[in-house]
Amino acid sequence: MNDVKENSYSFPETLESLLSGMQDSEGVKILGGCTSREIVGKKNLHTVAVPELHVFEKHERHFEIGAAVTLNEILYSEHIKVPSVLQDAIRSVSTFALRNCATIGGNICTKWHKMTLWAPLLALDAKLFFRKNIKDSKMNPEPISKYESAPIPDDMLLTKIRIPVEEWDYSFFTRVGPELSISEESGSYTFLASLIRNKISSVRIAFAGPTVITNHTLKLDSEMDIIGQKVPLKSSIINEIISNAENYLDSVNTATPLKQMIKSQCINLIRKSLETLKESSI
Repeated sequence: MNDVKENSYSFPETLESLLSGMQDSEGVKILGGCTSREIVGKKNLHTVAVPELHVFEKHERHFEIGAAVTLNEILYSEHIKVPSVLQDAIRSVSTFALRNCATIGGNICTKWHKMTLWAPLLALDAKLFFRKNIKDSKMNPEPISKYESAPIPDDMLLTKIRIPVEEWDYSFFTRVGPELSISEESGSYTFLASLIRNKISSVRIAFAGPTVITNHTLKLDSEMDIIGQKVPLKSSIINEIISNAENYLDSVNTATPLKQMIKSQCINLIRKSLETLKESSI
């Protein structure tokens, strides 16, 4: 008879016991709603029973969501007003039943692909809180943009996400690829913009999937001074931004199997968003 060793599963009831389990077990895997295609490990710690990972905290300029909060809990929360682009992103995630299980932390930490919530969270300038062990009681939040091209480290536990409260004149989210699943052809796109007297005061663009495009990769925050430009934008400005996007996508295509369809969709979304900016009727 073969000696078969089954995978082990633990359900810590406090943050301290979860962190201790991470330190005590080599190769341990942290599990949320278990909706990802990633396989489980031999030793698994679930976050579902840890109260500290289920928080909703509303502050004057931001709100914070625990990493184990499910997507439907965020969508139908009575505690916080979730930005429309994040609501749209959550609604686009598979089915209602799956959103009852899937957690915001699991969506962020999946390693094989930048999942659906990455684009809106990047555009909203979200911050991530991590704990590595019990002694790390007050770790400073890190911008999610730090992990644009890298996975969340295995030796850290994502505990909560901070999202600023801001008003935007233009906000848009959409997905590309399969409707109810994530594949290598999947991506999500978010566009945010604010205007003052028909001039751009702030703009954020984020595409996430097999690769990531943000203001930084489009050079909107450095070489291109788009802030203060009147709308509608001149064709020359839009073309330069599109050129930067195409050049960046071509450069990452050597290391990443980015399909031509994804590139075309991303470029078209950026162009359409920039061309949509019109003068206010007020």
